[in-house]
Amino acid sequence: STTGAYTISGLANGTYTVTPSKSGYTFSPTSISVTINGANQTGKNFTATASGGGDIALSSGVGASGSVAQGAWVYYTIYVPSGATNLTVTLTGLSADVDLYDMAPSTAGGTASHPTTSTYTGRSYNSGTTNESISHSSPTYGTWSIGVYGYAAGSYTVTATVTTGTTTYSISGTITLNGSGLSGVTVTAGSATATTSTTGAYTISGLVNGTYNVTPSKSGYTFSPTSISVTINGANQTGKNFTATASGGGTTTNILQSPGFETSTGWTFTYSGTSHTWRTTVASPVAPHGGSYQAQLCAYSTTYYNSQTDYLKQTVTIPSTATAAKLNFWYYIKTQETTTSTAYDKLTVYITNTSGTTLATLTTLSNLNKTTAWTQKTNLDLSAYKGQTIILVFKGTSDSSLGTAFCIDDIELNVTQ
Repeated sequence: STTGAYTISGLANGTYTVTPSKSGYTFSPTSISVTINGANQTGKNFTATASGGGDIALSSGVGASGSVAQGAWVYYTIYVPSGATNLTVTLTGLSADVDLYDMAPSTAGGTASHPTTSTYTGRSYNSGTTNESISHSSPTYGTWSIGVYGYAAGSYTVTATVTTGTTTYSISGTITLNGSGLSGVTVTAGSATATTSTTGAYTISGLVNGTYNVTPSKSGYTFSPTSISVTINGANQTGKNFTATASGGGTTTNILQSPGFETSTGWTFTYSGTSHTWRTTVASPVAPHGGSYQAQLCAYSTTYYNSQTDYLKQTVTIPSTATAAKLNFWYYIKTQETTTSTAYDKLTVYITNTSGTTLATLTTLSNLNKTTAWTQKTNLDLSAYKGQTIILVFKGTSDSSLGTAFCIDDIELNVTQ
């Protein structure tokens, strides 16, 4: 109830575990074992603590009704823009002895921690149902925390009023990396700052009219443009966007297993047509590029397989923290085809999800791309698939005559994070 009391009725004799729950709170103890043996059980009490997830955002000058249990806290937040001249917080309409505390951000533009009965910026703790009030002149700008403490269980109305000396505005935009939002970027405009969200969006609030140099920064990245000059003149400014590039400050790792086919670990080979050896040490039509082994599709040594489809696959997970993911591989193509205009036999490199649905075709080579030496294909970008498990597929196909050998070696799926 509004006093924090509870009664669970209709229980037969037996032992029960009594457990309280409410979003945004933790409880001590977390549960109590209670045995009923012919009599009601009373005094099974818990103490609640706000866990931080239940903070209620207030709008300036708008009251919010609430209630608090004895010995418990209810927390609110109020945003104070840059240039505010006063912050006043009140508790009115008290039904019992409820106390008021607040906490300023430790740094300008930041978010305050919760106040306690011993750590706070301001407090008001009149006895009984007397209204409570706290006032701050020139308050630190940022998000303040307001705590209502139940010296006794009661209801109330909390109001936070911010007085601004001048109207303020905001600058907003998005920062992307390889087409996706980049989080954790610090964006500054004068002395004001903001940090990008998981979508790469940022908003710098509390700005008065004037010209600002907006600059993003994050270790391991460069940005284009490096900064934007923005003039505020009576309106918010939007669409101030930047593109990030990983500057090489992270660690790069090849996440493929057996990338040079020295073992078959991680790879799956299937075919339609003629069964043949796919992982080999033979030096025909070309010796392995590195190590002792290579992969050969639609051929083995000097034998070509017509009307053949070969699949070489490996399942990998690109970490969600990746800042870059690039595929490189070496290939050698020898063909019996004589045409210079028609791609009869093909090597297609693509990725699928774990259900087999094609996500992207990375490159397609054919008999028209025949080589006289090992050639490397580089920088096939997979960063759009970070945080996903994908299947990398090399697919060789040949038509009914004049075969083509597709030799593959030393594959890299380099992930930087």
